[in-house]
Amino acid sequence: MAEKEKEKNTAPQSQETKKTAEESNKFSFRHARDFQGQAIAAFFVIGAALLLYFLLLRIHVVTDILGALMSALSPVVFGFVFAFVLTPAVRFFQKHFLRLLKKIVKKNKKKRNLEKIARRLSVLWVILLVVGVIISLLFAIIPEFLNSVSMLAKNLPNYASSLLVYAERILENHPEISKVVTPYLENLTEYVEDFLSGYLSSILTTAYNWVSTGVVTVFLILYNVLLGLIISVYLLVDTEYYLGLGKKFVFAALPKKKAAVLLRTMHKANRIYSGAILGKILDSVVVGMLCFINTMLLSLFFPTLSEYSFLVSLIVGVTNIIPFFGPYIGGIPSTLLIMCINPLHGLIFAASLVVLQQFDCNFLEPHIVGDKIGLKPLFVLVACLAGGGLFGIVGMLIAEPTFALFYSLLKSYLEIRLEAKQLPVETENYVGALSTYFEQAPKKQKEE
Repeated sequence: MAEKEKEKNTAPQSQETKKTAEESNKFSFRHARDFQGQAIAAFFVIGAALLLYFLLLRIHVVTDILGALMSALSPVVFGFVFAFVLTPAVRFFQKHFLRLLKKIVKKNKKKRNLEKIARRLSVLWVILLVVGVIISLLFAIIPEFLNSVSMLAKNLPNYASSLLVYAERILENHPEISKVVTPYLENLTEYVEDFLSGYLSSILTTAYNWVSTGVVTVFLILYNVLLGLIISVYLLVDTEYYLGLGKKFVFAALPKKKAAVLLRTMHKANRIYSGAILGKILDSVVVGMLCFINTMLLSLFFPTLSEYSFLVSLIVGVTNIIPFFGPYIGGIPSTLLIMCINPLHGLIFAASLVVLQQFDCNFLEPHIVGDKIGLKPLFVLVACLAGGGLFGIVGMLIAEPTFALFYSLLKSYLEIRLEAKQLPVETENYVGALSTYFEQAPKKQKEE
């Protein structure tokens, strides 16, 4: 009996010791796992810090590698740009080809195949159309451009002599100006002679290097453009597949709500960029054509304008793509070119160009581009200055839509925050030292 009682007393004690041992083991395992996670995190942090330190020490090597990688991927960049620009045209022709194919083949089972066929036909038609337009423009533009440049080079000595005669006439009629300007002109001629005699060989060497580098750059650009056009064909044929693949990756990598927000942001960015860039290209083409018609009409009364009508129209149309500064970049050299022939005709051309730009800013561009940008002129100026300073001409082209995208995202964020505080979202309510909304709000509360 005594032995049985001892066994009964020892059994609960052994069970309690087992439970405490299991709890201690779980506690130790939990702490071990926590310590293991902290150790792995610390290892990755230290490794990232060492990698960043190494990259900072070898920053020139990193920049060289990135430059070589970007140079190698230039055709891909061109391909994405061409695909982005040509996508609206492909979709437009795809609808018409699909409608035509449905009339020919009336079986619903082959609807998916008809969409693929219509897509391929539209891509082929758009590529042929683009290549045909480029070739026709080159055959039409290059001879006219070379003719204008050769005429300018042939008449340049006459322009210089006429300017000298005009300057001498001014100096003869105004002796007080002659006394001030003549010493500077003598020093200027001596400086030019010394400069040409001392640095002529280096100037010729530099010019030769520029020409050779320019030829290589032109061939490299043509190579990248050709490969980019081929890549754009693959992108245009399977656009929906690549877009679906991107959405799949986003939903797999991010939570559902964040993925939806990112996709809405990308859709907004596509709307802003397509409306801004494609609309600006179309607007510039129309402006160039209107400038050519304008100069041809003016040449009926002022014949000297007909000599460079095509050249100045090309300059005005191409530079009009650049926001804010484009009209000045194209208009000032074109006006000076015509003023070398006849100052009065140059002033008349400048006045007509001002009228054309006002028509473009107030009527043509708002109807073509629409309200896709919606930025104040100050914001456009700041965006163009920042983009041009960082990335040159390309930066100036994409600065306006990029700034518009960030402005739209910031505006949405501020409106959400204001609505959460039950405050008005319209900017007009905050204009003035004490806005009308905040003046009327206490009165309404008292009345309530």
